[in-house]
Amino acid sequence: APLRKRIWKQIVERKLLEQARLLELAGRPHRVVQRLASRVRSGDRGNLEARGARHSWRLLFGESFRRDRDAPGANALLNYGYAVLRATVARAVAAVGLHPAIGIHHRSGLNAFQLVDDLMESYRPAIDAAVWKMVSAGATEVSADAKRNLALLMYIDRRTSSGSTPLCRCVERTALSLVAVLEGKEDAVSFPELPATLEA
Repeated sequence: APLRKRIWKQIVERKLLEQARLLELAGRPHRVVQRLASRVRSGDRGNLEARGARHSWRLLFGESFRRDRDAPGANALLNYGYAVLRATVARAVAAVGLHPAIGIHHRSGLNAFQLVDDLMESYRPAIDAAVWKMVSAGATEVSADAKRNLALLMYIDRRTSSGSTPLCRCVERTALSLVAVLEGKEDAVSFPELPATLEA
C-alpha cells in the first residue's frame, strides 16, 4: 500500500505540472495548478488531481465548461483523444508485461483497465492541449480531420533524457520505469520533459 500511494503521488504531481505548463503556454493563469503540484501528499489524500483537472478545463475552455462525456464540442473531442491515449497506454502496459486490471489507484471490479487508467493520467494534458487548439481554431465536432490529428498526436516528439522521442514511446518508457519501481530497482516513475511549446 505505501508503494502504491507513493507511485500515485508521482503520477498526480506530474499531471498537475503538465497542466500548469499547458496553461502557461496557452497564456492562462497557471500558478494555482503549479502550487497544487507541490501540495500533493502520499496517495493524493486531498484529491488534488480532480481539483487540478476542473480548474484547468475551466481556464482552457471557459468558466461554464463542465466535463460531460455525453456532451458535444470540446467534451466529444476530449472523449476521442482520451480513447486514443488509453489504447496507447494499454499497448504499453501489455508490452512490458504488466496486468492492466491490477491498478495502483483506480479500484473497480467492473474496470479491466485500472492500471491503464492510472498511467494515462499524467498524459491527459497532451490531449487537453490538442483539443484546446482545435476548439480555438473553430472545431465543434469529432470530424475525420480531428480524429486524424488526435491519433497523430501519439507520434509527436517530446524531449527526454535521451533526446526527442514520440509520445507513444514515452508512454512505453513510463510503463517500463513503473516495472523498475515495482521491482525496487528505481525510486521514481519516468516521464518526458515538460512541453516546451504548443506546436504539437
